[in-house]
Amino acid sequence: MAMQNDFWADILGEAPRETYFGFGNQFTGRGPSAGGQTQRNYFRNQFQPIFDEFNGQLSQNIMQGQDPFQQQSFQEFLGELPFSQRFASLPPSMRGGQRGRFAPQAAFRF
Repeated sequence: MAMQNDFWADILGEAPRETYFGFGNQFTGRGPSAGGQTQRNYFRNQFQPIFDEFNGQLSQNIMQGQDPFQQQSFQEFLGELPFSQRFASLPPSMRGGQRGRFAPQAAFRF
């Protein structure tokens, strides 16, 4: 069983896009309490910025003299990434919230 798990871990290590979108169910969830469409769209559009962040961190560690083979995998990096906090820190308009509740429109009557 461990050999089979190692096989799939190796496959996912070589396929960052699949690793990222496979990880997505932990963030966007399933069922009635799952994240809404806006949350799923946010997650879907964050692959490249997050992968760039991972590669930047990896490059920085290598330039500081750390062994590249002892670096954190992309899967481990995703496990530590605070997706929910990042999504929650977006302005309400980007989270699909009602803008009117937070910044009501001013009505000008002349």
